[in-house]
Amino acid sequence: ILFSGDLYPQGIGGMRQAFAQGWLAAINKALEMEIDIVVPGRRGIRGKEGLREPKRYLEDLIGQIKSFIRQGKTAEETVAGVRLTVYDKTDFYQRTWASGVRRIYEELKGSTQP
Repeated sequence: ILFSGDLYPQGIGGMRQAFAQGWLAAINKALEMEIDIVVPGRRGIRGKEGLREPKRYLEDLIGQIKSFIRQGKTAEETVAGVRLTVYDKTDFYQRTWASGVRRIYEELKGSTQP
């Protein structure tokens, strides 16, 4: 059993204050553990396999933002251009998208340190 707190949110978590690369590393570490049950910080007990959704989300999001950075795009151009349409139907996504992308952009550029 892993008591994960907000490492494993209900659906996709907010990124406004997160360190995406550290979060992804922690998820990968949890996936390597010999556990079957994950007790998240909110909303019930789940299986370890549920960690794969936030892992894919973070990998996709970080990958897209890195691509914009390699192209020399600004933070605002990145916020405007990055899209993960498979996730964009949720209210939470709509409310946190811009601040989350901006936060990860700053993290990847080295402006924000854990």
